[in-house]
Amino acid sequence: GTPQGGLLYTAAMDNTIRLWDTDSLECIKALKEKKHEITAMVYLPRANVVVTGHENSDLKLWALDSQEEAWLRKADGHSVHENTISAL
Repeated sequence: GTPQGGLLYTAAMDNTIRLWDTDSLECIKALKEKKHEITAMVYLPRANVVVTGHENSDLKLWALDSQEEAWLRKADGHSVHENTISAL
């Protein structure tokens, strides 16, 4: 495997999240958002998760080890924000 320092996560308007090996410059993994445009992303290395913000105000948690996804919502089930997520 590649040491953690040699990895880079990117997100693009084609709704993909990609993991890159910065030594070989190759894409190691790609995840695809099926519904809403990704407008912001952050990688949390201690939890090994990516959090994405979307044009429809949704926040999504991507568990990279298990390949599971979860929407982050208020207790009543509504989105946390009312507008496009622009920064995380």
